[in-house]
Amino acid sequence: MLRAKLAKLRAWKAGEGESLDRAAPLFVSQRGTRLSTRQLRHAFAVWQERAGFERHVSLHMLRRSAISSLYAGTKDIRLAQRFARHRSVVTTMVYTHPSDDDLARAVEQLRC
Repeated sequence: MLRAKLAKLRAWKAGEGESLDRAAPLFVSQRGTRLSTRQLRHAFAVWQERAGFERHVSLHMLRRSAISSLYAGTKDIRLAQRFARHRSVVTTMVYTHPSDDDLARAVEQLRC
């Protein structure tokens, strides 16, 4: 599903005449320039308001959620570290959130 969405994004960008280069901006302004962080935050807040979100979600919250979900699905801290582009795995460990069920499963697997 992700590959299909990326293919659709690439096709749209190509159709709009936007660069597909790795260094090209993902989000561009009406003038064709890179959106600033402030512009992106504002646009995201406006979109949430129009969509009727009950509470504000920050872009950083989305980042944290994506990293946590990747770790929860794979249990691979190094993969999550690479995805988050952290230099230290210690920084990535904040996103692991082991649950009581995770702890119980790990204890059950211990050899006595």
